Amino acid sequence: MNTLLKTMILLVVSIGYLAACAPKTTIPEKLIIRYYKKYRFESNKKVTFKNRDEVTEKKAKGLSLYYKTFYDGEKRIVKIEIYKKGKISKRQVFNPVLGTRERLENFKNGKLFNYYSYVYDEKEKKLLLKQEVFSSKNKLQKVLKFGFGQLEVVDYYNSKGYLVKTEQYAGKEIDVTKYYDDKGNVSHEKGRYDNGRKTYSTRYFYDKSNNLIKVQQKLNGRLSETHYYSAKGKLVKTEKYNKSGKKVKTIRYDKKKAK
Repeated sequence: MNTLLKTMILLVVSIGYLAACAPKTTIPEKLIIRYYKKYRFESNKKVTFKNRDEVTEKKAKGLSLYYKTFYDGEKRIVKIEIYKKGKISKRQVFNPVLGTRERLENFKNGKLFNYYSYVYDEKEKKLLLKQEVFSSKNKLQKVLKFGFGQLEVVDYYNSKGYLVKTEQYAGKEIDVTKYYDDKGNVSHEKGRYDNGRKTYSTRYFYDKSNNLIKVQQKLNGRLSETHYYSAKGKLVKTEKYNKSGKKVKTIRYDKKKAK
């Protein structure tokens, strides 16, 4: 056997070996589509459907409301589309292994209106930490933050992506609301105290250099105190008011300390 022939045989064997050892390309499996007339939840709020509620595609499209459901090869829900009067109104995308919802899309007149993205804990990927709301143009509109499954904070953003309002929750009630100016400063704050029986509001004023210069406080809608600050953030004066809103006391602080 000459040298050239040996080299060709070795090359063929080598190529065959590499091909056998190369990782196989995973071909995405085809999803199974089924139609239902009812949408159900299990005790743990996991989405499910009953066999008796299944209908044919033709019959589903004749209904005013139906559910188009996509399953993977192990019969786990991957996606659900809700149709009303022939137009898609909602689409939900799930993690088929965990059963958690990863994305929710809302439609108006068959066109995408907004969508929700869900963020879960790093360890088990089941505890909801954050829910982000985007416009159809992928602009962030709102962020809902959770602690141990309970809603704690909601942040609102304007069309430019700036934070404009924050709501802090105590249970199911809004406890504190903060508003922001276009520089990111808190401009107004309102909330409750004394176990929710009383309300307060605070306004913050800034100079052209973005330094806090005045804070005005109201209790139950009545002006209570006004605090004045130097450009360096030191309190220089406090004015106190009676229940009629009349100034009754002025406290001036040491000018040397205020500088």
